[in-house]
Amino acid sequence: MAPYLLVALMLPAAVHSQTRTANIQAELRPLSAVPALQVAGVDARARVAAAGPAVTGEPFQFADPFTVDVDPGTHGRWAVVNEGRTAVWRLRVVSGGAISLNLGFTRYRMPPGGSLRLYAPDGKEVIGPFTSADNESHGELWAPTVPGSEVVIEVELPVSRKDDLELELGSVNRGFRQFQGTGIETRSHGSCHLNVACSAGDPYRDQIRSVGLVTFGGQIACSAVLLNNTAGDGKPYLLTAHHCFESLDAGSVGSSVVVYWNYESDTCTGETGASRAEFQTGAYVRATHADTDIALLELDDQLDTGFNLYLAGWSRDTKVPTSSAGIHHPRAHVKSISIDDDAAVSSYSGNYLGVTWDQGLTAAGSSGSPLFDQNKRVVGPLRGGRSQCGGTGGSDYYGRLSRAWSGGGTSSSRLSDWLDP
Repeated sequence: MAPYLLVALMLPAAVHSQTRTANIQAELRPLSAVPALQVAGVDARARVAAAGPAVTGEPFQFADPFTVDVDPGTHGRWAVVNEGRTAVWRLRVVSGGAISLNLGFTRYRMPPGGSLRLYAPDGKEVIGPFTSADNESHGELWAPTVPGSEVVIEVELPVSRKDDLELELGSVNRGFRQFQGTGIETRSHGSCHLNVACSAGDPYRDQIRSVGLVTFGGQIACSAVLLNNTAGDGKPYLLTAHHCFESLDAGSVGSSVVVYWNYESDTCTGETGASRAEFQTGAYVRATHADTDIALLELDDQLDTGFNLYLAGWSRDTKVPTSSAGIHHPRAHVKSISIDDDAAVSSYSGNYLGVTWDQGLTAAGSSGSPLFDQNKRVVGPLRGGRSQCGGTGGSDYYGRLSRAWSGGGTSSSRLSDWLDP
């Protein structure tokens, strides 16, 4: 079989609306009457200082977890509205000083007709609704971040279905770094990084659509790429780096995945037009290979055709690329591109490819991002290197897909079973 795969596919998925029933909202008591769950606060400036500088090869930690045990029977408040037909449960979650909050529901089973929304108290940012379509076999739901130190959880469902709801909040993740370039830390996404809107990205417009910003456990951000497979069936495989989540509880890694698509600027500088509104949650870890730091996930929902995503081709050729491009989210900022006009080198016993950038650099958060060869095929994800703004070098190392192809010899430690079914 040839070691190349080029076809791109797009598949449908449910779209999460950000609206709610106005007449039901009018019947509810004001948020000031809703009970609040107070969790430990955050001194973001002190936390950033304690974390130290995040460099290429390190996962970009943006939040600290806080374990809770909350369900609608122990916290919050129920209300019956809509002439007794609709039950609404609400709870405010507050962490003083947090830059953002994201929630991990360690049990989520929504009955038909029900929905869950998360929103900031001012109503400017709403996530959801999540419905019964989001019920997964792993039984969890991890949500994107909401800016600020408070988030409201709201469940709406038919009164007759109230007892069928299974909902447990297990983790409140308190942000101390922002995805955007404002806030506590000095902005690092500057002249050393190239937005994908720059001319350097023009030859890679399709490939750019395959790369996403991915978070694990509500606390660590990396980059990842959608890959096609030889069956051409459009399964949403996501390639990233194993070190992005190796410190987390293996049992909840996949279910805690949140992927932000098309988080990029429409200009060559700055963040104009950038949005994290397009996302999906949940995955299964299919294979990991420690020697190449490669991890392959399968998203637990199909891709949304409205997001205009692309399943990238890949190569397991043992030859080194004659030129390369990396597409990534440095420090969880807007999507960027790096270019190496020279041939890569084989490094670390042949398990890695080394590149030295001619344009653009990487940073923490770029981990797991794809390296595309001269034929625009993925040859591996970013492990790490010396590339960083203000640094002395621009060299990075990518785990070789060709070495992880047969990997450790089992389906859970090699790529071949999944990418060439």
